[in-house]
Amino acid sequence: AGAGAGAGAGAGAGAGAGAGAGAGAVAAGAAVGNGGMSVFSQLHQQLAHRGPGMFLWPGDWMNVKLVGEGASDAGGVFREIVSEVASELMSESGTDLFVLTPNGKHGLGEYKECLVPNPAATSRQQLEQYELIGRLMGAAVRSESMWLMFPPLVWKFLCFELALEPVSAAAAADAGGGGGGDCDGQRQHALLLREWTEDFVHVDAGCVRAMADLEAVLLDDEGGGAAVVDDGSRPSSRLSQYGVTAATFEDLFDETFSTVLSNGQEVELVRGGRARRVTYANRLDYVARVVRVRLAESLPQLAAMRRGLCSVVPAAALAVLRWEELERRVAGAREISVDELQRTAICEGLDNDRRPDMLWSVLRKFSNADRRQFLRFVTGRSCLPVTLKVSGMDVPSRGLGHRGADQLLPTSHTCFFELMLPPYSSEEVLSAKLRYSIWHCTSIDADYVPGVDDGVLFE
Repeated sequence: AGAGAGAGAGAGAGAGAGAGAGAGAVAAGAAVGNGGMSVFSQLHQQLAHRGPGMFLWPGDWMNVKLVGEGASDAGGVFREIVSEVASELMSESGTDLFVLTPNGKHGLGEYKECLVPNPAATSRQQLEQYELIGRLMGAAVRSESMWLMFPPLVWKFLCFELALEPVSAAAAADAGGGGGGDCDGQRQHALLLREWTEDFVHVDAGCVRAMADLEAVLLDDEGGGAAVVDDGSRPSSRLSQYGVTAATFEDLFDETFSTVLSNGQEVELVRGGRARRVTYANRLDYVARVVRVRLAESLPQLAAMRRGLCSVVPAAALAVLRWEELERRVAGAREISVDELQRTAICEGLDNDRRPDMLWSVLRKFSNADRRQFLRFVTGRSCLPVTLKVSGMDVPSRGLGHRGADQLLPTSHTCFFELMLPPYSSEEVLSAKLRYSIWHCTSIDADYVPGVDDGVLFE
């Protein structure tokens, strides 16, 4: 996606000369009446009845045509669509399939920027869409990375590093909180607590801490004080700091047998749970039920994603990966390293020219979000690794006035990872022009005149 070279113009620079036929390509047939649908919804509409075979291709597995944009897909348009789909999925306004973690909503803990599957997205179509996401992730392992921001719990489940127990609020109400007296029940409860404290804390640290407080506090039989169980297996309780006793527990802890899921939906943990108070006597049962229900809140969606992923990448291959490696293969590096970009970049025709050094200096001052958008502007993708090609731009001799090149915007050719820079007068001008271009000039629009080709796929 490129910014126009014309003074102040936002016309996109072409994705590359020549129409590249994507391997395993989606047929560029009749136009789809999309009516403002998201790109992901259009992709699902066109691929819903196709098998996983097309995702097995090691390179660009589809050929893309865009409505109203003059772009020939020699790779750049394909990458742009992959990046756009990822952006939609990782935006709560883009689809209803993922929601920001409670950590992100409340500014607590780690992985505050991550999203998790929406527990309420349970329709047949939505589960099919999650399966398609899994296939796209499998294709990302084989070809083009997708910038997906999930907490470790999601990645661990996908590569079989984490086994979540199927349970719903209704099932918990029927079966009880778990952690019974038999050895198997105790071991299962201990496993759930480990997954809860090690993994779910990256989703909802506030809830994990609250449950730890309830489980850890031990009040004496006479109700005259509070002591904290400190065996090193869980965080110490903060309730003792407030003088909690068995007699005052219900006055200070106003909760019922219900819990709030990551999407804000309140569910009952037992039948009539909203009317049942949590007391000191039943608090451990309440904690066990919350742990079971919250850990499994997105299990149907995660299972569908893993089912799609395993249709492209064999389950046996996934099982040998650690979650960090799966994340890196699917989503690329979290941080965009300017040093890595500079080390692999090819500067063509810019010997003894200050533009490359100005570019690296500007990128180092950009935020990580700016750098990610820069990558998308130049390459159509949002993550490393890439090999940039940096070249100069010819400046017209007339029509630009005394400011000359400072009036121009940079241009990119996404199919070839190429950035063309005018000879700006200063680093400040380069920074301003580049920042404007990467956020406001995203059309791929200079390969041909739109409207000539009938084979369009995406709006």
